[in-house]
Amino acid sequence: MLRYMRLLRLFFSTALLKEASFRGDFLIKILYTAINLTGTIGGIAILFSNTNSLNSWTFADTLALSGVYYFILAMKNLFVGPSLGSLAGMEGELWTGGFDLTLLKPIETQFYVSTRYWSPLNLFDVMVGVAVMVLGVSQMQEAIGISTCLMFVWAICNALLLLYSILLLLSSLAFWYAGSPMLSIFDSIMQMGRFPVNVYQKPIQLALTWIVPVAFIVSIPAEALVGRVSLSYLFGGSLLAAVLLMLASAFFKRAVKKYASASS
Repeated sequence: MLRYMRLLRLFFSTALLKEASFRGDFLIKILYTAINLTGTIGGIAILFSNTNSLNSWTFADTLALSGVYYFILAMKNLFVGPSLGSLAGMEGELWTGGFDLTLLKPIETQFYVSTRYWSPLNLFDVMVGVAVMVLGVSQMQEAIGISTCLMFVWAICNALLLLYSILLLLSSLAFWYAGSPMLSIFDSIMQMGRFPVNVYQKPIQLALTWIVPVAFIVSIPAEALVGRVSLSYLFGGSLLAAVLLMLASAFFKRAVKKYASASS
């Protein structure tokens, strides 16, 4: 365990040194996030200018959901997204043959390909997500308690495990087709998480809950944060995350065994 912690620190510090060479990117990142955030909050404000609730979601609830969405997306873009995203595509390791060297590393392959590349600038988005969540909670009429905080942490852990499992599963498809667009398609579907799942039509709600679990990744953590989540959804999310993680890991191992060196 300590060895893996040291490796994570090494990966992060290496990425931090690389980012320090391009300081202008930080200002661009702040500007981009500010514009995106202003548009999101402004859109929510306009949406609620003529109504007090949207399918039982108040302005404060929806603001908290936006914070959860930003936080989850930022965590994805912090390291798992860049790491797994380096496998596919014309410049990916599977196409160029760089995966040969990855297999020679004296480290567990799944851990390495999932954590090796970091984008430290996304820590700013993580903090923005937390700030928006705090802003949303501060607008609520009732203060949240310890039990609500614990359920929120539980729901967020479920969400991050589910998100990682889906990304690992979709990235593994690149072993069969290096140009697989599935990660891009999933990113597009995740955009629907900007709004509560229950505002969509029933068939879409079911699809976003049990087929592509956007509800468990965004909406349910937001419901936990505002104190109205059902324990059955938290237990169900944990079970779904555990099963999907096992399936994704098994599928990735099978994909690695199928891999044929680009130089062979």
